[in-house]
Amino acid sequence: MRAQKSAKSGFRGYEESPVFTESNPLLPWLVKRLRFGASRAHHFFLRLAWLNRRPAPGWGTCPPRDLPLNRLSPSPQAADARRVVEFIARQTNGADALCAWCLHREQAYWMAYRWSDALCCYAAARDAAGWQLNCDEAALCLALEAFAHAAKKSP
Repeated sequence: MRAQKSAKSGFRGYEESPVFTESNPLLPWLVKRLRFGASRAHHFFLRLAWLNRRPAPGWGTCPPRDLPLNRLSPSPQAADARRVVEFIARQTNGADALCAWCLHREQAYWMAYRWSDALCCYAAARDAAGWQLNCDEAALCLALEAFAHAAKKSP
């Protein structure tokens, strides 16, 4: 409507504009710029979400008792399972709240899903470490692998 009313002033609607025809060499450049802008906006919002996420509770903290169980049976690589369990084991003295939480969690996994003891132990340690570092299992394994790699390189 607006384009028709303003036709007297010489303005044409974007449908009629020579800029938006397929034969215009500027069209691919314009589309590329629009996609780049959308990509930048998407990355901006991802960064903003990352900055606004809740802080990780950190070393030695005990997850809440009502943390839901993960239904998926874990299938970690042996090295990842060792790193995750050792990460939690280094934080406990055998009689603290985190150790009790892991024991309770391991038992809850066994009662709910009847997984092997090793999987239940790993699942409990994975849940505790993932909650402490505020990340999922894949990010947790990558972070612990990077920590181990950095520890080997440091003098």
